[in-house]
Amino acid sequence: ETRLVFHAGSPAVSDSPNAARCILALSRTHYTSKDPARKIKNDPAGRGWFSNMGAILAVKTELGMTNKRPAGLGMALSGKMQQKDFHVFVIIGDGESQEGSIWEASMAAPNFKLDNLTAILDYNHLQNDHSVDDIMPIHPVVDKWQAFGWNVIEIDGHNMAQVVDALEKAKAHKGAPTMIVANTVKGKGVSYMENVCEWHGRAPCQEEADQAIEELRR
Repeated sequence: ETRLVFHAGSPAVSDSPNAARCILALSRTHYTSKDPARKIKNDPAGRGWFSNMGAILAVKTELGMTNKRPAGLGMALSGKMQQKDFHVFVIIGDGESQEGSIWEASMAAPNFKLDNLTAILDYNHLQNDHSVDDIMPIHPVVDKWQAFGWNVIEIDGHNMAQVVDALEKAKAHKGAPTMIVANTVKGKGVSYMENVCEWHGRAPCQEEADQAIEELRR
């Protein structure tokens, strides 16, 4: 998400998708900010629209039937129909890739030739309480997305040079949407978090947070 914010370019503060160069649809986690200029308009359940994020308008959606993939697809299709030049980036998890709404939208996007849509799969092989393979395997992901008609780029999701290169290639590709399969390690860089399912939905205590920050600064 951080790379996408800086990737969008010079700021154009607005709440309108018409003024945004990039629309980011996400629900990988719950986001907050201490910066008033990037305040989120939340509903009581913690969902809502981000606003004033420079050249990016971002929306945080729920999982399930209001999944961000269909939401992102709708934004991209709307952009095409209205001849807008923004690009929609959708960040998804491998656990939620077990959901039917993901695959329905994945069939539709190539059909409508939505080359203004890029999906990024955070492929860390873990979901809420177990490994993805133990619950419902989704591999071979590269072959599946290619079979659906997507332009697929596989990268090391912790290698920023590969991330930037993939984003540039995705925006330049014409005629089909792009899927970036980002191979990652859950909790990367924090010894007690790496590859541990528990940290999908548990916040660290102060002592754990201090340790995490110290390890990430090394």
